[in-house]
Formats: sequence, structure tokens, C-alpha cells
Amino acid sequence: MMKRANLLICKADREGLAELGFSEETIAKLFSADFAGRVGFPDYALKNNSANIRRLEKRFADLQQAQSDATTEEEFRGKIRLVDNVEDNRLQIFFPEIPSEAIRRELKNNGFRWSPTSGAWQRHRSNRATYLAKLILTNHTL
Repeated sequence: MMKRANLLICKADREGLAELGFSEETIAKLFSADFAGRVGFPDYALKNNSANIRRLEKRFADLQQAQSDATTEEEFRGKIRLVDNVEDNRLQIFFPEIPSEAIRRELKNNGFRWSPTSGAWQRHRSNRATYLAKLILTNHTL
């Protein structure tokens, strides 16, 4: 709509702008020059709109994908559970007892934090979080 409005401004077609739904006050503002002498919508506004539309479309697709996900649980040696919790948007690691200092340090270095409310080490769900958690749990002797 902004591109169409700019075309009508180049033609000085005030009636066409009114048909697009612009008020008389808005049309007057569009025909007045800004600090750089531009009339109509500046090109950066059009580019920002395109970027915002792409960003929102990607976010919408991600949300639709997240709705189809289900919470999964995987068990590692030593009765350690790795839970991909979709409802809380967290990747959680449940240890049967307090893990060693080396494991806790590595978890902290990779973005995991202890949550007393859930009783688990956790961070936001992502492919990277899952990869790191599996790497930590398989490489360390527990």
C-alpha cells in the first residue's frame, strides 16, 4: 500500500490516495517535504516494512512448528533424564543426585542454570541446547 501511495504521490493524485483510505490530513502530510526534501513515504520505511514482514512470517512459522511438538524424555546412564519440555519451553536435565563439580561447571558454561522450582538444570529449548546436553551427558563419567 505504501508503494502504491508513493506512485500516486508522484502523479499528484490526491483522489487516488483518498480511495486507498488516507484521510485529508494524512494526504497533506504525505505531500509536504521532510527534512531531506522527500515527499511521500521514505524508502527506508518501505525496506523496514519488508524486513518486519519477513521476521513476523518466520516467527509465525516457528510458533506453528512449536505447537506440533510434544514433550519428549530420554534417559542416560545413571538414571539421568533429559526432558525436552515443550510446555515450559525448556530443555531440562534431572540428576538423581548432585552432579560433580566438573559437570556443574560445564553445564553453567553452556548456558544451563539450576532451577530449584523444577529441581533440574535447564535452559531454553533449541537444537544447540539439545546438542550440548547430550554431549555433556555422554562425555562425562557420572
